[in-house]
Formats: sequence, structure tokens, C-alpha cells
Amino acid sequence: MTQRFENKVVLLTGAAAGIGAAIAHYLLESGATVVAADLRLENFGQMLAEVPEPLRARLHTYAMDVSDERAVSEVMGQIAETQPSLDAVVNNAGGSLMGGVAEITFEAWSHCLAVDLNSVFIVSKAALPLLQRSRGSIVNVASISGLFADHRMAAYNAAKGGVINLTRSLAVDYGPAGVRANVVAPGPVRTPALEKLLARDGSLLNAWQAGTPLGRIAEPADVAAAVAFLISDEARQISGVVLPVDGGFTAKTGQPDLAAVLL
Repeated sequence: MTQRFENKVVLLTGAAAGIGAAIAHYLLESGATVVAADLRLENFGQMLAEVPEPLRARLHTYAMDVSDERAVSEVMGQIAETQPSLDAVVNNAGGSLMGGVAEITFEAWSHCLAVDLNSVFIVSKAALPLLQRSRGSIVNVASISGLFADHRMAAYNAAKGGVINLTRSLAVDYGPAGVRANVVAPGPVRTPALEKLLARDGSLLNAWQAGTPLGRIAEPADVAAAVAFLISDEARQISGVVLPVDGGFTAKTGQPDLAAVLL
């Protein structure tokens, strides 16, 4: 793989598994130094085992609660002290919460927003001084669930929708300082978490594939490639955009095939 991120430093949250681990692998293989953060260091066990030895010198792991402003500030200070620059931030950490508004507690609602939305504000705010110095970029991993509503996922829909518009605000406010901000919005992705869900109900896979024009759901590497493009120099004129990585899932209205009936 080309070394297009040689001498570039990227902070990546939620890096230990799933989409985050795929992004870390992709960036390391492309020459980047990756500052990988996750809630606990022990979460990195399998991810570290899968990183080839020659790449490990460019991987630095930190325990960081992305919803804790003090914890984020401490890690950012260490980055400033130990790295020559900070060229990109990928806000990938997040979680989900099932339930409609009448079904969830305010405590659960608040926790979901803290992890999925407040974290993007906290990390981006802490990183902006370094990103303005490097004229770097932010990529926030949202979801197609931030574009449209799902059944009984009110908090998650609200949080990911907030991430999308917060990103647009970052693009508008800090573009004059040379900082770009963009969103990757995945549809269903074949992560370990999704595999557990499919183990409970395998029919979900057929439903997702049937609703996806390309006929397949994404692999974590598909999302990683989109993130890498948006932080690369090839995307230097792209800011404030939402890039769905969903195989065309959101390209349609969701209506039944009327032409099959009328034509």
C-alpha cells in the first residue's frame, strides 16, 4: 500500500476493535503514525496482535474516556509533547442505545449523547489548536442513522444527527484557519458487534442486503478507505460533506417498486 501518510500523525478514538481497528490498520499500512485511544488499554489486546511488527513503532495506544474533558486534555498534552504534529483526528468512538423516547431513561439518553456526540465536541475542541497549526482535518464517523430515523433508536438518531451538523459547523468556523471537517456515515458494517446481532437473527442480513443496491453490506475496511480519503491531500478541497458508505442504501426513497406494478 502506498505510503501517502508518511510523517502524518492521526489521533483515532474507539480504535481497539471493529471499524476503529480497521482504520488504524489502514493508516499504519499507509505510513501514518497512529495515536490510538480507547476506553481501556486491555481493549487493544487482539488489535495489537494483528498489527505486523514493523508497523508497531508507529502505533501509540492510550486509555481515554472520550466523554471526559480532563482525560482528553491529558492525552492531547502528551501528543503535543511527544509528536511533531497532529495532522488529523478521527472521532470514531461511540455506542448505541435501543428504545423510543417513552422507553428510555434520561440517564441512558444522556450517556448515549455523551459518548456519541459530546465526545466529538470535547476531542475536536482539544485538538483544534494543534490542527490549526498543521492545517489538518477532522473526520467524524457518524451513521446513516444520523440522516434518517430508525425504529426505537431515538437517542442514537439524535446523537448521530448532531455529529453531522456539528461537523458542518466545524467546517464553516475553522475552514478559514485551514482545518477541514467531514463525516463518514456508514450503513450496516460487518463488525464483531454486528456478527453477534446476526447470530441472534440471521434474517437481518437478508433484509439489509435486499435493501442495498450493491447487494452487500460494508466491511470495516470499506469505511477505513473512506476515512483515509477524507484526511488525505486528495480531499484538500472537500470540507463539510457527509459521505455515506452504505452501498446505495440511502440513495432510494424506501417506497416499494411501483414500476413493477404499473409498467
